[in-house]
Parts: sequence; C-alpha cells; structure tokens
Amino acid sequence: MLAPDYPRDDNGWILFPRDTGLRRKLQPAEVMDHPAKMNMHLLIEIVKEFTQPGDTITDIFGGVGTTGVAVLMGRNVNLIEIEQHFTDLQTKMYSNWKADPFSYGSEIDQERIGLPANLMCINGDNQRVAYPPTDHMIFSPPYANDLAKLGGGALTEQTQKAADLYTASKENLGRKNEFFYRQAMGKVYDKVGLAVRLSILIKQRVRLLSMMRIL
Repeated sequence: MLAPDYPRDDNGWILFPRDTGLRRKLQPAEVMDHPAKMNMHLLIEIVKEFTQPGDTITDIFGGVGTTGVAVLMGRNVNLIEIEQHFTDLQTKMYSNWKADPFSYGSEIDQERIGLPANLMCINGDNQRVAYPPTDHMIFSPPYANDLAKLGGGALTEQTQKAADLYTASKENLGRKNEFFYRQAMGKVYDKVGLAVRLSILIKQRVRLLSMMRIL
C-alpha cells in the first residue's frame, strides 16, 4: 500500500503535506525558485513502495534533483536534465550530501545511512541521450509552453526568471506548443518502452496530453 501513514480524503486520494521544510534541509536554496517541483514526500513513498535498496532509478526529467533523494535511501539514481543550470544544482546537492551523509541521510531513512549509492547527473536532451540501465523510472513530464512565457497570466513577474531557466534550451519540451509537445512526449514514451517499471507523476494540466499516449 502506497503511503500508509498519510491521511486520505473521501475519494481515497492521499493528502501529502507541503515539502518546503524538508526540501530546505536537503537541497540548495536555489531550487526553491523552480516552478514545477515534484512533491518530495510523494517521491519518498514511491521509492519505498516500488524499489529496494541497491536498485537503480532513472529520472529523465531530472529538474532540481528531487528524485536524487533516493540516494539517501540506498538507491542509485541517474538524473537526465536538459538545462545546465539545474544539472549544476543537482551536482551541488550531491556534493553537500557526500560532505555530511549522516546529517542529510537522517532526514530521510536512518536505517539506510551508509549504504553505497551513487548519483549520476547527466546534462542532455532525453530524446537523444542513451538511457542508462535501470530498475525503475520515476519522472514528472514538463508543462507545455504556458510555463515558458508570461503572457496570459500563467506566471507572475516574480517567477518569470525561474521559468526562463526552466525552459532556457531551445530543445526543452516546456517551450513547445501543445501539438509539438504531444508529439515529443510520444517519442519519449516510445523510447522508454515497456521493459522497465514506471512511476509517472502528472498534474491535472498535463494529464490529457501525456497520458493519452500511454493509454
């Protein structure tokens, strides 16, 4: 059972708390500006439920490296991220953990401290980079181009700079309109294939665009 210790609403949906406090303890301060972070509590529960210590997890939309937290739970993690800025933050995060593994590890999984686990940060386009061998993929697809522009009130001016970093590369899927976004995501899912276990985290606004291809 996923996340047995968390409350559920009347429809059975799990009610995860905000992860701001935990994230500030584990990651560099700069990650807070990222406009589309995966909930860290949800990520931890997925890792506990569907993987084992020693497994390798790959996140092909690495972002600020939330999935990398699985390293503190004894899993090896590959993060593929197209934006160099966020790959640099992932590397900084891992360097901090290696410098003080006990303090960081105790925030997540006291029993797993000291287990050998590695974080590989790969800067590249996930449509072109070869995926490393993996036991489980966990990722959250990007938004379509409403996060790449300020027009239409999708973003406040305060968060525009963060969104510009989020979609700096011209190949970033977050820059594409819905038609080309759908095509690109279809290619990503085809590349992932059916030979690996998947946990895909999708918000309501991208659910139809992303899940249509899977179904």
